[in-house]
Amino acid sequence: VYEGSRVADFQRRSGQSPLFPLTSHGGPLWQPLCYAQIGGLTVATFITLLLVPVLYSIAVLDLKIVKWEIKPQETL
Repeated sequence: VYEGSRVADFQRRSGQSPLFPLTSHGGPLWQPLCYAQIGGLTVATFITLLLVPVLYSIAVLDLKIVKWEIKPQETL
């Protein structure tokens, strides 16, 4: 699941790179949009890969908010 999202995010970020102000292809209207898109994708990737698993493990292991129980299977 994570591998596909990382590849897609990398492709989106690298597709925006020609619009960086370091190159001559991006105009003054594209530069802020490019920064917002690449920054948003980068932040969203780090939140998805780092923050969500940490908060989930705190909720499950430490606070016991979510309880996982294995139900015994019925035999016929």
